[in-house]
Amino acid sequence: MAQRYCQACGNALGDNEAFCAACGAPNDVPAAAAAAPSAAPQAVPTAKKSGGAAALAGKKNIIIIAGAALVVIIVAIVVILNLTKYQTIDAKELVRVEFKGMDGKGTATAVLNTDHKEYNEETDKTETVKGSDFLVQSEDDDYKDRLLEAYSKAGSKKEAKEMQEVIIDTKKDGELRNISFELSDEKDLKNGDTVTVTVEFDEDEFKNAGIKLENTEFEIEVEGLNDVKSIDVFDYCEVKFDGFDGFGSYSVETKADMPDELKDYVSFGRADYNNNLKNGDKVKVEAYVYGNYTADEDGEEVYLKTKENNYYDYGYKKGENLTKEFEVSGLKELAEYDPMADVKVEFSGVGPYKINKINKDAVTAEIADQLSFDYEWSKEYNVGDSVQIKVYPYSGLKDLGYKLKGSADSDGYYIYTITLTEDMVPVLITKKEDVGDLNAASEKYFTDKLDEIKKDNTRYIGDVTLAEDPKSWSDFELEKTYLVVNNDISSNDYDENVKLARVYKATVTDKKNKKYEVHVLLYGYNLIKSNGELSLTRDYVTYATARKKLGDFNKYFEDDYHFKKDTYKMIAVG
Repeated sequence: MAQRYCQACGNALGDNEAFCAACGAPNDVPAAAAAAPSAAPQAVPTAKKSGGAAALAGKKNIIIIAGAALVVIIVAIVVILNLTKYQTIDAKELVRVEFKGMDGKGTATAVLNTDHKEYNEETDKTETVKGSDFLVQSEDDDYKDRLLEAYSKAGSKKEAKEMQEVIIDTKKDGELRNISFELSDEKDLKNGDTVTVTVEFDEDEFKNAGIKLENTEFEIEVEGLNDVKSIDVFDYCEVKFDGFDGFGSYSVETKADMPDELKDYVSFGRADYNNNLKNGDKVKVEAYVYGNYTADEDGEEVYLKTKENNYYDYGYKKGENLTKEFEVSGLKELAEYDPMADVKVEFSGVGPYKINKINKDAVTAEIADQLSFDYEWSKEYNVGDSVQIKVYPYSGLKDLGYKLKGSADSDGYYIYTITLTEDMVPVLITKKEDVGDLNAASEKYFTDKLDEIKKDNTRYIGDVTLAEDPKSWSDFELEKTYLVVNNDISSNDYDENVKLARVYKATVTDKKNKKYEVHVLLYGYNLIKSNGELSLTRDYVTYATARKKLGDFNKYFEDDYHFKKDTYKMIAVG
């Protein structure tokens, strides 16, 4: 038979005890004990009582009945006294079950229902919530009043405090000493589930403290678990493509419409670093999520938990990389640029010819700075030959919106082939009628040399001797032009094949303001026509000498090495 307890005070009872030995309260005896078999009664012959005896027997019965009634009254009084001396507490009042986590993966914890802090969503503040009246905290201002009010059976504050101590007393490890709580389910809970709470306690300690616990097993409904929101974090990712098709790059930003509570937990970055993208390519973006929460230590699903205790299922599982591919689009098309349409390949020599330079004067400066030209500088060409020009584009060319026409070789060079024609090669000017205006660059050679002469402060200018040091030069005027043609034309353009000589008349004033007329001879070489322009192949002009009179140059031309008639033919142009 199972152990029986007194229904009044909880004291252990024997199998057939009808009254509690501790408090005297009556208790029901199980039917099995009451119906226990006994020996069959033997028939006893009875004698017929006389009238006097019957009256006496009646009086005895009245006394017995009265005595039994008195016993019942006494027992009732004892029971009532015992019942009323205990502080009855509903065990449910002592327990607070806290449900945490997300719906479907929630956890439950049973704790003493003391005063505690809770977050109030309506006020957005953490507030103190009163717990059980039987668990009054000593720091409360109204501690004494609440304690005595709760433990109404206590005769003093001290006695009330001792009654409460039985409930809240803890061991060194913090575990409650005299009471504990068991939950039928503690995890994987969802809102609406039912959890059974069983309160176990030390009966002797509670009885000695005058406390009787009732309702030690009860059910509570799960509530307050947070809903799980499913999101695709990449909905808040903005991928921007910039640049030109074939040379594009991309950047990753967080969209402005990302919920504020996610901004501290989600960010994005590039998963690859290809900066030569073209439209249609694929790029990867990686999401970085902080504050991960795993509802089940053994599970693969990982959730995001925010400081607002909201949960997000963002499709991530342990061991995975959270990446997504995006297709490249919106890159601008590069304009095709043919460098050979604007540059001029200049040749030197009189045949065969060599490339002298690549003239980029017609190319805009910003484009010219992004192109490097290369060629075989020592190779000689004849009219009709194919000439290869190699062009290397720097990275800045694409930033300007251009790409070179054609395809690059393995070294990144674009190779262009031109055919050498007569109008592309330089032609020595040997006839008077072919002499005309020089191009700007060659004309500047003469003006630069004249500017140097103006700064000369010597008193001896050719065969002109000044009385004092010169103070200034003025009135430069082109007086005569000569074409000086070598009688033996050389294929080497460094030889003086054709010179262009000029005589300028000028006025020199010395420091005493005396004026002198001076005729200055300058020359440069070789005079050629190339790409429709007259120019000198050398980038400087020589100051030969000065004379008092123009006619004095006749003798000079006969004697000077650069003009001797047995080597050169002097042709007066104008």
